[in-house]
Amino acid sequence: MSEIDHNSLRVLCLGEILLDYLADQPGQPLESVQSWTPYPGGAPANVACGLIKLGTPAGFIGAVGQDQAGEHLLSLLQQIGVNTEGVQQHPLAPTRKAYVVRSPMESENLLDLVRNSPMGLPMPISRVSSCLNPYLPRQNF
Repeated sequence: MSEIDHNSLRVLCLGEILLDYLADQPGQPLESVQSWTPYPGGAPANVACGLIKLGTPAGFIGAVGQDQAGEHLLSLLQQIGVNTEGVQQHPLAPTRKAYVVRSPMESENLLDLVRNSPMGLPMPISRVSSCLNPYLPRQNF
């Protein structure tokens, strides 16, 4: 068996990049939350950033809006070293947002995830054990 040249390994991650907005008032239902803190998110973008930090060249293919949030997320990927040649900036669709509230009946690790629907209305989609990004530094913007 030949030895693997780890410097030649490359990974291309395809999928979403978004902002996770975590409720600043844990235990409150969505309609009672007064303020939110944004965090970079999206599993494929997280993986690309984690790979770079582990020394593996990685690129990301996805889309953001032509808005302040999209510019910030794109800049963050580039600062970390992710190849962003495959990222499209859509002129009409805004950068995706996910609103995260802690369910008062669940353990602290379970979160209710609510995303914007195409019509701008909140739409619950799932419960996840972790939706906050383990690789990107926590940043407020």
